[in-house]
Amino acid sequence: GYILLEPSSRLLQPFKSIKMKILTTMMYLFLFAMFLTLIFSRFITRRIEYTAREVELISKGNTKRRIKVTWFDELSYLQDEINKMVANLKELEETRFKEVQIVAMGLAHEIKNHAGAILNLTELVERETAGKKEKERLGKIKNEVIRLNNITDKFIQFARDEEVTKEKVTFKELFKQLTD
Repeated sequence: GYILLEPSSRLLQPFKSIKMKILTTMMYLFLFAMFLTLIFSRFITRRIEYTAREVELISKGNTKRRIKVTWFDELSYLQDEINKMVANLKELEETRFKEVQIVAMGLAHEIKNHAGAILNLTELVERETAGKKEKERLGKIKNEVIRLNNITDKFIQFARDEEVTKEKVTFKELFKQLTD
């Protein structure tokens, strides 16, 4: 159990009202602090959600995207560092693509040189050959070399640094281009 002492004299009554004023003031301060905490946490949470959403879009391959840095605090420092990492990744990607282009162009050049030599020799042999069966076989060789050259041309076209532009096309225009 416990003993509860209630002030009964008039001398102690002002202390009772002071105690109530202190409790009321503390309650208002507590509610105000909770309100400020809610607003502050919502503000921080919104910035973290924005950063996470942007990082997710960047991780899907959109290296042109940047996170907007608006403040000067720890989260802004993190956003700035993410932007720097994305810029470095984009630079590495471009360097790697250029290296692949160089290798692809060299490879295609070597294939085309030898294919051209084979085609020329085939045509020379075909001129000197009188037999129908031999000409037919040489024709097959020529067709395969021409096919190899076409594949190599497509490979070179793929390796060239050309920006792909997207355009809106109606179904009617697309169907016309496909039928042509």
